[in-house]
Amino acid sequence: MNTMKQVGARNAARVLRTLVGALAIGLSVSATNAATDPAHVDVRTTGSVRVQPAKAGSSIGQVIRLADDRARATLEFSDGSTVQIVGPAVVQIVDVSATGHRIQLVEGVVSEARVRGVALEIQTPYDASLVLQNATGFARVVGRDRVTFQRRDGDYARVHGGGVAYDLKTSPWSLNLRQPTATSPAQPSPAAGRPRSLVAMPNDRAGILLGERVIVVEPASQFKLTELNAPGAAVRLCYQGKDDFGVVYVGTDTVLFLAPGECVVFDQYGNVTSFDGISHMYHPLSEELPYEESVESAADASISRSSRR
Repeated sequence: MNTMKQVGARNAARVLRTLVGALAIGLSVSATNAATDPAHVDVRTTGSVRVQPAKAGSSIGQVIRLADDRARATLEFSDGSTVQIVGPAVVQIVDVSATGHRIQLVEGVVSEARVRGVALEIQTPYDASLVLQNATGFARVVGRDRVTFQRRDGDYARVHGGGVAYDLKTSPWSLNLRQPTATSPAQPSPAAGRPRSLVAMPNDRAGILLGERVIVVEPASQFKLTELNAPGAAVRLCYQGKDDFGVVYVGTDTVLFLAPGECVVFDQYGNVTSFDGISHMYHPLSEELPYEESVESAADASISRSSRR
């Protein structure tokens, strides 16, 4: 009888170990899936913060409410991007996927959005949104007063708002909600009486600053710069080489290829006003590109752009 009891006890122990092991494996798989799920957003909070859950198993639709100025929240996406929010604020997670993320800043401050994966769009309840990719940005919405966006650093930051699209540099962009007009950063005027010239760079390159945009030419030894100082035409760059192409880098937006004898004309702010060569556009020179590419390319990274046209 004792032997039978011992055997029964051993069998029960084996069954219990099997169940515990299976449960541990199941929990491990669930945790792994949550950590690698592109639609999962980890929300960390301090202070008086209420997270309104969305549908089961999804971060999409979650609303984060920060009650006062001591409340903080950080959204961490599976691709490593983070959004830091300062209260009082209300933020909703609109869309999360392997091709792009969207949140809506209803009111409050995004003190730092560090976007290191796919594009992130910060929407507002108004006609204004900020798209970041491989960049760090700032956003503030003061209800019925003002929307402000700013790029801190990085590759790509673009505002859609007030009926225009604007590539942010370092100066802030704002939309006055009391009198809805978009205010882009003031364009600096060229210094009076100071001649423009190309500044030598390594590897036969040279650059010139027009407004806030840096223009770089290569090979510099084969380019000629002519000051025009006419309305809409500040400088002309002509490629004088005999073979191949000359290359003109227009900020981080566009690469121009000039055949021998071809020229490009810029206004005082670095915008192309005349060009008859070949261009490869990362961003358009003067108009929107059709929204047909994945936001991962950052050619036109606004996730909701197609619905606004």
